[in-house]
Amino acid sequence: MKKAFLIAAAAAVMIGAGVAAPAAGSAAAASENMKKVADLDVGWVSEIAFDGRWAYAFGDQLSIIDRRTMEVVSTLKCGKKVFGGTEVEIVKRGVVAIDGYGVCGMEWGVFFVDVRDPRQPRIIGKADGTRPHTMTAYPGKPYIYSSPNGCCSDFAGGIERIIDASNPRNPKVVEFRSRGLGCHDVAFVIRKDLKLAGCAAGSETQLWDVSDPLKPVTVARIPTPTQFNHSAGFSDDGKILVVGDEAHPVNSCAGTPTGALWFYDISKPMSPVLKSYYNIDRGATVSTFWATYDTWCTAHMYDFKPNTSLLAAGWFHGGVNVLDLSDLANPKEVGYYISSDFKPWAAYWADGLIWTSDYGKKGGVEVFELGSGGR
Repeated sequence: MKKAFLIAAAAAVMIGAGVAAPAAGSAAAASENMKKVADLDVGWVSEIAFDGRWAYAFGDQLSIIDRRTMEVVSTLKCGKKVFGGTEVEIVKRGVVAIDGYGVCGMEWGVFFVDVRDPRQPRIIGKADGTRPHTMTAYPGKPYIYSSPNGCCSDFAGGIERIIDASNPRNPKVVEFRSRGLGCHDVAFVIRKDLKLAGCAAGSETQLWDVSDPLKPVTVARIPTPTQFNHSAGFSDDGKILVVGDEAHPVNSCAGTPTGALWFYDISKPMSPVLKSYYNIDRGATVSTFWATYDTWCTAHMYDFKPNTSLLAAGWFHGGVNVLDLSDLANPKEVGYYISSDFKPWAAYWADGLIWTSDYGKKGGVEVFELGSGGR
């Protein structure tokens, strides 16, 4: 359901009881142009990163996937246990970064993995002094932005830690203090004429000039539309900023502002203009993070198809969909897929396909093809 939005007419947050959701074991529902082309059983997965021939899926374990054959060629575990993290980022060709949660005798931190031989990944370094909630790699340079959370007292303080992984065996950590609670997540658009980062900071979204990767400069501050700015994303031309609203108290997938995607024209980065929002109208009508996590429904992680206005988004219980943002004031859904056993954390474009990470009980990586036509 498309929802246009004017700044002076923001709707109130919907709070209530009751969840409308597909029954357990129900068949998938999809638009005619959405086709699943791969379903890889690699445990629950949060993030996926891509580099050359390989895809790296991380959650229960680090799984390395051959993008040509859709086969898992190796997994990185630690004895019988796994790392239990949520983030994987490309540092440079042959090196990825993952976050770890104190398992296998290791404490919290960011670990660097040599994947030059995809069939034998091995840890080669660790960045101490950082406890990331999310991580984002600076495109084209060996820097990782490690974000605290942007919401909670134990992560507060507005400290962004930037990891210099020029030497992944001995990475260095630089602290950058942003205003507010700190970032929940960071996104980048790096072009010859534009080097911009978006810090989704819970209380607001900040736009940074990152011409110097180690010394961001705030150029704009955008108030939170409803509850919690969870994530940010840019179109490749740097003219569109997408901010996702994820509020732990309560969300909905019923066309309301709560849990929606918000679209800004940032043709002039110092003067962002809010154009519209979008929330799907299938999934849980009301879902609370703690009480109804199995039916949690909200916009989460999303990605533009390269050099287009097509945005793929994961909505947890609401499935995956694709929006056409060629008219930013009137976003249009052009494809979707939803199933009771499919809970996508993220949706990313690679090889012209939509790769999704399944955070539900089934888990795995599901890959979709978007054909021509609409619903």
